[in-house]
Amino acid sequence: MSISGISLPGMQLAALVIMVSSVVVHVALALAIFRDSEKLHSETAEMPQFVGPVVWGLAVLISGVVGATAYWVIHYSNLRADKN
Repeated sequence: MSISGISLPGMQLAALVIMVSSVVVHVALALAIFRDSEKLHSETAEMPQFVGPVVWGLAVLISGVVGATAYWVIHYSNLRADKN
């Protein structure tokens, strides 16, 4: 069976590649955010904004790029409240 000239097994393979890529991106972002928030905690002796490193890591693991963007806006952008 084919849809638009692409066979069903080919579509399944493409879907699998997209899902695996998404999981890899989510895990990589979560690890990076977790490590960065731990670094912020150790350098400043304060918790990252709102929650600790574990919660930030889990939030980014679940939300992906959206959570990583929120972390960046809160901790590094010019929009953050306390500009040291």
